[in-house]
Amino acid sequence: MTLFDLIALGLLTISAGVGFFRGAVREMATVLALLVAGAAALWGLRFSGPILRGIVEPAWAANVAAILVVFVVVYVILRLIGGGMADRVQATDVLGFLDRLIGAGFGLLRSLVVLGAFSLAFNAATPPDRMPQWIGGAALYPLTKAAGEVLKAFAPKGMDVADRLRPAIADAVRDGAGDPPSEEGYDQRAREDIDDLVEKSR
Repeated sequence: MTLFDLIALGLLTISAGVGFFRGAVREMATVLALLVAGAAALWGLRFSGPILRGIVEPAWAANVAAILVVFVVVYVILRLIGGGMADRVQATDVLGFLDRLIGAGFGLLRSLVVLGAFSLAFNAATPPDRMPQWIGGAALYPLTKAAGEVLKAFAPKGMDVADRLRPAIADAVRDGAGDPPSEEGYDQRAREDIDDLVEKSR
């Protein structure tokens, strides 16, 4: 069992437990906050990354901090709004054991969505030969990868967004690794644009 297994297992367990005790009504408000905050954190990396890299050292720590800061800020704001709405719904006294069971299932689904989104973003930014062993060799990584494939199959428009985010994520990973683009020749993004042009011309 690797560190990734511990993180993923903890996420699954905690998410299911929280869903059971909070019920489905409140959990439905949480999912939207998670998805929007995650998208905002990745999309905003191209803006927040350079700012944090001017404050935090090393660069990879600044990139991680940039993602976390944007995610937390957006999540907290949306969670407060959703919490107020959930309180009004729960005031109708409709919660019960069935609601808690649905909430537990909802919590598991939420954690799988988070793991799947991580898989898509991580694989988009990381070449297979640079995959860390503690992630690629984890027992729960196949589940994480499968969750990502499900998201890819059922959310093609979401994948278009992920493809647009890929250059920013790749740039952040490259900067964090201390591997700036070469001043001579083509950089990775330029090579990808040329490859796309060649494919379309066939």
